[in-house]
Amino acid sequence: MDPLFLLDEVDKVGGRHDDPMSALLEILDPEQNTHFIDRYLEFPVDLSKAMFICTANEPGAIHEALLDRMEMIEFRAYTEPEREIILRKYIIPKIIKEYRLDTFPIVLKEEVILRLCKTKQIRQIEKKLRRLYRMAAVQIFVMKKSEQVIDLAFAQPVIATSEKESSIGFGR
Repeated sequence: MDPLFLLDEVDKVGGRHDDPMSALLEILDPEQNTHFIDRYLEFPVDLSKAMFICTANEPGAIHEALLDRMEMIEFRAYTEPEREIILRKYIIPKIIKEYRLDTFPIVLKEEVILRLCKTKQIRQIEKKLRRLYRMAAVQIFVMKKSEQVIDLAFAQPVIATSEKESSIGFGR
Protein backbone atom coordinates (compact mmCIF):
# COMPACT_ATOMS: atom_id res chain seq x y z
CA MET A 1 0.00 0.00 0.00
CA ASP A 2 1.41 3.38 -1.06
CA PRO A 3 1.15 6.20 1.47
CA LEU A 4 -0.80 9.41 0.99
CA PHE A 5 0.35 12.64 2.65
CA LEU A 6 -1.81 15.73 3.05
CA LEU A 7 0.22 18.92 3.40
CA ASP A 8 -2.19 21.64 4.44
CA GLU A 9 -1.72 25.33 3.58
CA VAL A 10 1.65 25.11 1.83
CA ASP A 11 1.19 28.75 0.84
CA LYS A 12 2.01 29.63 4.45
CA VAL A 13 5.34 27.74 4.50
CA GLY A 14 8.47 29.83 4.65
CA GLY A 15 9.74 33.02 6.14
CA ARG A 16 10.36 31.42 9.51
CA HIS A 17 13.59 30.56 11.33
CA ASP A 18 12.93 26.82 10.95
CA ASP A 19 11.84 27.02 7.30
CA PRO A 20 10.87 23.51 6.10
CA MET A 21 10.95 24.51 2.41
CA SER A 22 14.11 22.55 1.54
CA ALA A 23 12.66 19.38 3.07
CA LEU A 24 9.42 19.86 1.13
CA LEU A 25 11.32 20.41 -2.10
CA GLU A 26 13.32 17.25 -1.48
CA ILE A 27 10.36 15.00 -0.72
CA LEU A 28 8.39 16.27 -3.73
CA ASP A 29 11.31 15.80 -6.14
CA PRO A 30 11.17 12.33 -7.78
CA GLU A 31 14.94 12.52 -8.36
CA GLN A 32 15.60 12.81 -4.62
CA ASN A 33 12.71 11.24 -2.75
CA THR A 34 13.82 7.61 -3.23
CA HIS A 35 16.56 8.23 -0.68
CA PHE A 36 14.98 10.82 1.59
CA ILE A 37 16.42 10.75 5.13
CA ASP A 38 14.16 11.69 8.00
CA ARG A 39 16.53 13.85 10.08
CA TYR A 40 14.41 13.53 13.21
CA LEU A 41 14.48 9.73 13.25
CA GLU A 42 17.75 9.47 11.27
CA PHE A 43 16.03 6.91 9.10
CA PRO A 44 16.00 6.60 5.29
CA VAL A 45 12.56 6.60 3.69
CA ASP A 46 11.60 5.80 0.09
CA LEU A 47 8.88 8.29 -0.85
CA SER A 48 8.87 7.51 -4.56
CA LYS A 49 5.52 5.73 -4.38
CA ALA A 50 3.92 8.24 -2.02
CA MET A 51 1.25 10.65 -3.17
CA PHE A 52 1.27 14.18 -1.81
CA ILE A 53 -1.81 16.37 -1.77
CA CYS A 54 -1.15 19.98 -0.85
CA THR A 55 -3.72 22.64 -0.06
CA ALA A 56 -3.34 26.40 -0.36
CA ASN A 57 -5.58 29.44 -0.12
CA GLU A 58 -3.26 31.71 -2.11
CA PRO A 59 -1.49 29.90 -4.95
CA GLY A 60 0.54 33.04 -5.66
CA ALA A 61 2.15 32.72 -2.23
CA ILE A 62 3.54 29.22 -2.89
CA HIS A 63 7.30 29.09 -3.33
CA GLU A 64 8.05 28.97 -7.08
CA ALA A 65 10.31 25.90 -6.85
CA LEU A 66 7.60 24.08 -4.89
CA LEU A 67 4.95 25.11 -7.41
CA ASP A 68 7.09 23.61 -10.21
CA ARG A 69 6.76 20.19 -8.56
CA MET A 70 2.98 20.32 -8.33
CA GLU A 71 -0.02 19.95 -10.54
CA MET A 72 -2.56 22.63 -9.69
CA ILE A 73 -6.24 21.79 -9.31
CA GLU A 74 -8.33 24.84 -8.45
CA PHE A 75 -11.70 24.76 -6.72
CA ARG A 76 -14.15 27.61 -6.72
CA ALA A 77 -15.30 29.21 -3.50
CA TYR A 78 -18.75 28.54 -2.08
CA THR A 79 -21.49 30.79 -3.43
CA GLU A 80 -23.63 32.86 -1.05
CA PRO A 81 -26.58 30.42 -1.34
CA GLU A 82 -24.22 27.50 -0.60
CA ARG A 83 -22.78 29.33 2.42
CA GLU A 84 -26.32 29.98 3.64
CA ILE A 85 -27.19 26.27 3.41
CA ILE A 86 -24.01 25.34 5.29
CA LEU A 87 -24.76 27.95 7.92
CA ARG A 88 -28.36 26.86 8.47
CA LYS A 89 -27.89 23.12 8.18
CA TYR A 90 -24.59 22.62 9.97
CA ILE A 91 -23.01 25.62 11.69
CA ILE A 92 -26.00 27.07 13.58
CA PRO A 93 -27.15 23.67 14.95
CA LYS A 94 -23.55 22.80 15.89
CA ILE A 95 -23.06 26.06 17.82
CA ILE A 96 -26.43 25.76 19.58
CA LYS A 97 -25.60 22.18 20.59
CA GLU A 98 -22.03 22.98 21.72
CA TYR A 99 -23.12 26.00 23.75
CA ARG A 100 -26.25 24.16 24.99
CA LEU A 101 -28.50 27.02 23.93
CA ASP A 102 -31.34 24.95 22.46
CA THR A 103 -33.76 25.88 25.26
CA PHE A 104 -32.75 29.53 25.53
CA PRO A 105 -34.70 32.38 23.93
CA ILE A 106 -32.18 33.51 21.33
CA VAL A 107 -33.63 34.54 17.99
CA LEU A 108 -31.28 34.87 15.02
CA LYS A 109 -32.83 37.14 12.41
CA GLU A 110 -32.79 36.33 8.71
CA GLU A 111 -31.10 39.65 7.89
CA VAL A 112 -28.08 38.67 9.99
CA ILE A 113 -27.76 35.27 8.33
CA LEU A 114 -27.88 36.85 4.87
CA ARG A 115 -25.32 39.51 5.82
CA LEU A 116 -22.96 36.93 7.33
CA CYS A 117 -23.15 34.87 4.15
CA LYS A 118 -21.45 37.71 2.27
CA THR A 119 -18.25 36.75 4.12
CA LYS A 120 -16.50 34.25 1.85
CA GLN A 121 -14.70 32.03 4.36
CA ILE A 122 -16.87 29.50 6.16
CA ARG A 123 -14.46 29.55 9.11
CA GLN A 124 -14.88 33.31 9.45
CA ILE A 125 -18.67 33.01 9.28
CA GLU A 126 -18.61 30.40 12.04
CA LYS A 127 -16.25 32.50 14.16
CA LYS A 128 -18.52 35.54 13.86
CA LEU A 129 -21.65 33.51 14.56
CA ARG A 130 -20.06 31.96 17.65
CA ARG A 131 -19.26 35.45 18.88
CA LEU A 132 -22.85 36.58 18.31
CA TYR A 133 -24.27 33.61 20.22
CA ARG A 134 -21.85 34.24 23.09
CA MET A 135 -22.89 37.91 23.19
CA ALA A 136 -26.56 36.85 23.23
CA ALA A 137 -25.94 34.34 26.01
CA VAL A 138 -24.33 37.07 28.13
CA GLN A 139 -27.44 39.23 27.66
CA ILE A 140 -29.65 36.39 28.92
CA PHE A 141 -27.45 35.02 31.72
CA VAL A 142 -25.74 38.14 33.04
CA MET A 143 -28.08 40.95 32.06
CA LYS A 144 -31.14 38.77 32.85
CA LYS A 145 -32.95 39.52 29.59
CA SER A 146 -35.95 37.31 28.90
CA GLU A 147 -35.06 37.06 25.19
CA GLN A 148 -32.24 38.19 22.96
CA VAL A 149 -32.83 38.95 19.32
CA ILE A 150 -29.72 38.87 17.16
CA ASP A 151 -30.65 41.49 14.59
CA LEU A 152 -28.46 43.80 12.51
CA ALA A 153 -28.26 46.41 15.27
CA PHE A 154 -27.07 43.82 17.82
CA ALA A 155 -24.71 42.17 15.32
CA GLN A 156 -23.26 45.35 13.82
CA PRO A 157 -19.87 45.28 15.62
CA VAL A 158 -19.30 41.68 14.53
CA ILE A 159 -20.64 42.12 10.99
CA ALA A 160 -18.69 45.34 10.47
CA THR A 161 -15.51 43.40 11.27
CA SER A 162 -16.52 40.70 8.77
CA GLU A 163 -17.09 43.24 6.02
CA LYS A 164 -13.77 44.96 6.73
CA GLU A 165 -11.95 41.60 6.53
CA SER A 166 -13.66 40.71 3.25
CA SER A 167 -12.78 44.04 1.70
CA ILE A 168 -9.08 43.72 2.54
CA GLY A 169 -8.73 40.19 1.26
CA PHE A 170 -9.24 37.90 4.24
CA GLY A 171 -12.55 36.59 2.96
CA ARG A 172 -11.31 34.27 0.23
